[in-house]
Amino acid sequence: MGLQFIATCKCGLSSTISIGGGRFSFKEFFYIPCLCTYCNRVVQVNFMDNSLACLDCEKENTVPYNKSSLEGIKEKY
Repeated sequence: MGLQFIATCKCGLSSTISIGGGRFSFKEFFYIPCLCTYCNRVVQVNFMDNSLACLDCEKENTVPYNKSSLEGIKEKY
């Protein structure tokens, strides 16, 4: 089952996106959060699609949030 959540960054980016897939469509659709460098927004991207294109602008300028370049500075809480 997919989940919907609000992704917020200290830089000001914020977006409501879905992650995961559905019970019957998980082999075709599995959404992950990415940064679209063209839209400059947090977007959901279908991980099962080889292109990882942004669903809004349809460009392949997305960076998954598990990339170390997006980790930033880790703070103690």
